[in-house]
Amino acid sequence: MHDVIGAYQRIDHIYKLYIRSAFPMRYRVLAEEREKILSRPGLLSQPRLIEPVPVYKSSGKNLIKAAQDLPGYEDLVSLGQTLFPSGLELYQHQWESLEAVCKNGQDIVVTTGTGSGKTECFLLPLLAQLAKESQSWEECPLHQQTNIGGISKSTPPNLLFHNGTTQNVPKQFGHWFYIPSMH
Repeated sequence: MHDVIGAYQRIDHIYKLYIRSAFPMRYRVLAEEREKILSRPGLLSQPRLIEPVPVYKSSGKNLIKAAQDLPGYEDLVSLGQTLFPSGLELYQHQWESLEAVCKNGQDIVVTTGTGSGKTECFLLPLLAQLAKESQSWEECPLHQQTNIGGISKSTPPNLLFHNGTTQNVPKQFGHWFYIPSMH
């Protein structure tokens, strides 16, 4: 068990020690006044907030095993490797989402708590479908990239983000789709 209350008190005490040592007072009356001020609740730190987060059930499958259990979706491993690094297991609800979409063609709604991997529940089926479809794609010719007005000439139009609400997507999820071996 972690000592959350004790940790909060120790950190608060360390802040006060730092202030006393970094900014010493020559006059005792000023030091006492500063101590009164530093003792006010919420001045140096906010009261602790404890948010219980449940432990989500593991599926027992990493991305490699999940892709093997989905015939035709084996390339999901290469597309999803930055989302689920080697050895990291999918939560049960993530596997069920992937299976429901890929095997059964179902639409899904995921309502789980903070830190449960809801985003991955929609990204995994998306990546799986891209992996499956990419097997039938013709090989793309190599383009000489030229830059026109900040937009690469070889950038497919459907990858350009026009809506202000979607401009955050590349920032949030861009690192998930960057695979050094593919660049």
